[in-house]
Amino acid sequence: MTEIEAFMQSLVDLPIERLSEAHLTHMASLLGAEYVAFMVLRYPKQHLSIVNFGVTTYPDQWKYRYIAQQYWTVDPVILQGQADESPFDWRLLPEGGGAQEFWADAKS
Repeated sequence: MTEIEAFMQSLVDLPIERLSEAHLTHMASLLGAEYVAFMVLRYPKQHLSIVNFGVTTYPDQWKYRYIAQQYWTVDPVILQGQADESPFDWRLLPEGGGAQEFWADAKS
């Protein structure tokens, strides 16, 4: 078992609300990623998603901007997560559609 597999296995019995930024920081380190985000999305009857739980290692400044700009409405990662529950690499998502301002802001 690899180190990342062992770490992921250690999270299996962890109640979702106890997942912390420290867990994600360690995961990012194991994956060689700069940032990691984890969200639980609920799907109400109106087919709108609401984030019921989320943890991220992104800087606070970006978190505040993301909320202030309501980027969850155009974020391709959120939209892909709504469309398919399978894991995916967000870097492979198209940058077009209504998300140009989001991507430009995210890259700045």
